[in-house]
Amino acid sequence: QISFPITYPFSIPIRRFINIPYENKTSSSNLLHKISSLESSNCIKIKLGSYPLKEAISVMKSALSITKARLILDFNEKWSLENMQRFCDNFDLTSFKHLEDPLNNPLDLFTLAKTHPYPIALEQGLRSYGIQTFSSLPTLKACEFKPTVDMPLLKTKQLSAFNMDVAFSSAYETSIGIASIGYLACQLAKEENEFLTESELTDFINTLPQ
Repeated sequence: QISFPITYPFSIPIRRFINIPYENKTSSSNLLHKISSLESSNCIKIKLGSYPLKEAISVMKSALSITKARLILDFNEKWSLENMQRFCDNFDLTSFKHLEDPLNNPLDLFTLAKTHPYPIALEQGLRSYGIQTFSSLPTLKACEFKPTVDMPLLKTKQLSAFNMDVAFSSAYETSIGIASIGYLACQLAKEENEFLTESELTDFINTLPQ
């Protein structure tokens, strides 16, 4: 839980985030050390797109042995369908909470769903293709938005037609970016299927301390 001591006090569940780009074997060691240091976390998101296939398989097998946290693997649309299929061959379907933006061609997610039906989360793919493109994707279980960037997507209210998790991340590591997440999440929790308008979010942002 994280609390925001601002005009609208609330607390929402958060996940920890690890971004250690791959350079050499030391990167993998540093990544595992960071994971082990977050032993109290329930959910950890890990940037894995820069890791070679064999190294990614190795480091994730080690990660699963040292943490009980649910892992979200974010590939930033950097992997091919073939490499992702080979990666998935090494793990159970329940090994990870989500694979986020796993493919460099998001439309290949329909093929991946047939061969390796891992739960999928999308962020970048939603901006490129729109959520309706993936309405028939059975493995789509979560969407991630940056409220200060993705307001046009949120204003469509299209998410109300899908049964999935919704996550928010900050485009600005300031009170504006962080607080907009909390406020939007709070509103979604209180009013199911109701989304803020752009003016409502702007009004809230304007109340924040500079």
